[in-house]
Amino acid sequence: MVIVSAYNPTVRLVGLVAGLVRQCRVIVVDDGSGPDSDGVLEQVEEEGADLIRLGRNLGIASALNAGAERAFAAGAEWIVTFDQDSRPPTDYIDRVLASAVSAAARGIPVGALVPGKFSDVPQGYGRVVAPGLRKARRVIQSGMFVPESAWKNVGTLRDDLFIDLVDTEYELRLEAAGRDVLAVDGLTLPHSLGSSLQLVPFGYPPLDRLTFTTMVSTPFRYYYRVRNRVVLTRAHVRRFPGRLLRDFVQDFVYFAALSLCARPRKVFLALVVRGVSDGMRGRLGPIPAELMEQSRSLTWSVKAARSGGVRQ
Repeated sequence: MVIVSAYNPTVRLVGLVAGLVRQCRVIVVDDGSGPDSDGVLEQVEEEGADLIRLGRNLGIASALNAGAERAFAAGAEWIVTFDQDSRPPTDYIDRVLASAVSAAARGIPVGALVPGKFSDVPQGYGRVVAPGLRKARRVIQSGMFVPESAWKNVGTLRDDLFIDLVDTEYELRLEAAGRDVLAVDGLTLPHSLGSSLQLVPFGYPPLDRLTFTTMVSTPFRYYYRVRNRVVLTRAHVRRFPGRLLRDFVQDFVYFAALSLCARPRKVFLALVVRGVSDGMRGRLGPIPAELMEQSRSLTWSVKAARSGGVRQ
């Protein structure tokens, strides 16, 4: 069964569900969107999806856990999770399920299967472990196939992380339990990963030659990214030292670069500092309300398209 997490969905969710119900049963979990989403969610039910509506915004892990609980209770042997922004090809389920059956027939202890490319980002690496399958790393939960046996083995997604790196934490637990996370070669899942911007350090036109292009997210998510990176590193660094320390350093460089282009910089730094502090103290769950409010003022120093100057 397919589980789709939704939050303040647009009508595009209806198109996603319409395509998926032709492949298998679909469960949509709305993560506390409220009455403004009633129209879209009614259309989702009309397309044939089962709908679960959470009373408030509990985060993507809680939403997917709720869907998984219903799916396995209904007899599903496998679940596949999607975000509302994903656009799987029409044969996605058949192709991944065929790979899952092939892996199981070879005695491979499957923890999860993911597409070889998520958007344009490769998820597979290293040697081929079975025809069309290779080890996966830094997987994204959208498009992830998980067998019931693995879910029972390692438990549910960590809902206290709320959002960001929830999939990475689950991947690490699967690997620690001796289960393989594999990518299906040749399978791509189109998805929106955020906005790509040309950022100018300090918003200072003479530094235009230092302009760099990177992906930026909704501002409040940087709090979760920092906090959950700290939590993951502390929890799993002894088991996966090289990998987690490398990821930690990469994030540090990324955030250092963003801090040069954030406006106002003090808001961005407040998100980062509070994220580190809460991660070290084990303060999890949703972002503090006052910090969420501050994050709404965050913008970036972006290179102007024609003049070569800077716009805030």
